Amino acid sequence: MQILYIVALGFIGHQFLMLYNHLQVDAMLFFDCVRRNLYSLLAVMMCCCLFGKVNANEALLYDPEPPADSTYLRIIHTGAQRAVDVHIDGHLRMANLRPATPSAYIILPPGKHELTIRTAGKSQILVTTPLILESGRSMTIAYNTLSTSIKPLLFNDKLNANHLKAMLSVYNLTGRNGTFDILTADGKTTVFSSIHSGENMDLPVNPVSVELILTKTGNKVARGKIPISMIAGAAYSVLLLPREGENPLIYIGQNKTERYTAK
Repeated sequence: MQILYIVALGFIGHQFLMLYNHLQVDAMLFFDCVRRNLYSLLAVMMCCCLFGKVNANEALLYDPEPPADSTYLRIIHTGAQRAVDVHIDGHLRMANLRPATPSAYIILPPGKHELTIRTAGKSQILVTTPLILESGRSMTIAYNTLSTSIKPLLFNDKLNANHLKAMLSVYNLTGRNGTFDILTADGKTTVFSSIHSGENMDLPVNPVSVELILTKTGNKVARGKIPISMIAGAAYSVLLLPREGENPLIYIGQNKTERYTAK
């Protein structure tokens, strides 16, 4: 856009110089030329403004694509009843992450990284975890306890390659013995079977609204309800979380990815 301004000003300056080089030009002709060239400049400026507005609208519509070898990482913590800040390689990437709620996927280059969790809004370091991330992978790191003496759980997440289906994933973060099943509400169809603690399972499903139930393996008595409404091409997570009593806390939500700005 700046180049167009420079070209227009240069053209008009050239026209004025030609007039001054011809002594026979009278005053009326000179001022008429000034008027016509000012109209030209105004037209060029209006085109530049319109071009700039179109570019601005395009920037709002289309974010840059992450590099093809990017890796995607999200964080879950259940071991502290307070929000935390997530730093990666010394930079704040997720502020006020609540317990038992997964973060959006953070876009990172592959390779070595250092993940640090701090008390929200403070400098107190709760835990630091070194990571080696592979290109093109999506991963979930889950902290049942924010302690350096206990390693977090690291899951490989399955991507949804079928845009006509929804991807449904379940993560057992209860830390308990025994396994769980997830069935349809009528108990006739098993969606996930024998989900062990520290394990995740993925399944492409039809994008429907449905109510599922959580049961102990081999027992169809519902331990919790899982109502979920899915759309094609999206991915959803069911988290089985630790809670006092026999029945786990259940989180249900659609997976999200942070906005990529190429900065």
